[in-house]
Amino acid sequence: PFDCQFQVDSSCSEAERRRYHQSILEKYGTSHDIHNLQETLDTAEENLGPGITKFFDKMSQNQTIREVQQWGLYCLSAVPDNILMWAHYANAHRGFCLQFLNDQGQPFHVEPKPEIRGQTPKTIVPLRVEYSDKFPVVNFIRNDLMTVGINTCLTKAVQWEYELEWRMLDINGPGPHKFPPKCLTGVIFGCRMPEEHKKLIRDWCKDRHPAITYYEAKQSEDSYSLNIVEVS
Repeated sequence: PFDCQFQVDSSCSEAERRRYHQSILEKYGTSHDIHNLQETLDTAEENLGPGITKFFDKMSQNQTIREVQQWGLYCLSAVPDNILMWAHYANAHRGFCLQFLNDQGQPFHVEPKPEIRGQTPKTIVPLRVEYSDKFPVVNFIRNDLMTVGINTCLTKAVQWEYELEWRMLDINGPGPHKFPPKCLTGVIFGCRMPEEHKKLIRDWCKDRHPAITYYEAKQSEDSYSLNIVEVS
């Protein structure tokens, strides 16, 4: 419930505020007649004064939350050996972790869903998540939905800081996305993964080019930690 939340800042000039009100009326108004929209705006400002900005902010905030909740998010981490993440996300250490590295110096990336691109670029790259005690502050008057959405999706509570998370964002929604085969460079088996599951994964990957490197997460003998070791 705390993910992708934000607080609103409405500071702006009078000219910016008027353009903002106009854009909201054009976006959400029932009439597309510019004169009717302008009349509605003037009446609202005359009757409600500064309160109209709070009204529009709340409208935009609710709409933004609804739209951002429809985005596709793919979450990655910069750490392969965190015992909490293995417990939470890898079936209590019985699962596996995929290792993605740069392809000839290019960042790991995926292709948006081909049937719908919308405003999404041709490739989607990971963006670093920032951690904070407070929600990010956004200004609907000065920023567009894309800027607001990226701000909110890339900020998380400091309690999650140990994950060192990166995220890919697709505004067209979730679903399968393709990545260049060379970007998948390794598979890490959990320390409690059954041998038959390791064999199954090796069978899946045996014909990949370039070849996959396999690792195992092994429990340390003297500390609460995992050691990631290469296996043949």
